[in-house]
Amino acid sequence: MNGNELEGPGRSQARQALGRSRGGLTTKVHLAVDGRGLPLSIVLTPGNVNDATAFGQVLDGIRTPRLGTAARARHRTVCWVTRRIPAGPSAIC
Repeated sequence: MNGNELEGPGRSQARQALGRSRGGLTTKVHLAVDGRGLPLSIVLTPGNVNDATAFGQVLDGIRTPRLGTAARARHRTVCWVTRRIPAGPSAIC
C-alpha cells in the first residue's frame, strides 16, 4: 500500500496543486514580484481554480523585514491599483 491509497481519490491531487482541465492535469503559479522581478510570494493552485481566489494568499505571503531585527519579519499592508474596464482605475486596499 502506498500513501495515495490511504488518502482516497482526489486527495493527493489537491495536496499537489493539480487540477483537471481539457488539456489534462495542470498547475497555476501565482507570483508577486518586486520592481527588479525578484519573487516576494509564490502560491501554487490547481489549474482549474480561479485566479482571484489565490490573490489573498499571494498578498498574505508577502513579508518585509523589520529594520533592526533580522529574526522577525512582518506582514505589510499593500494597496494595489487595478484597472477595471470600462469603469477606470480603482484601488484595492
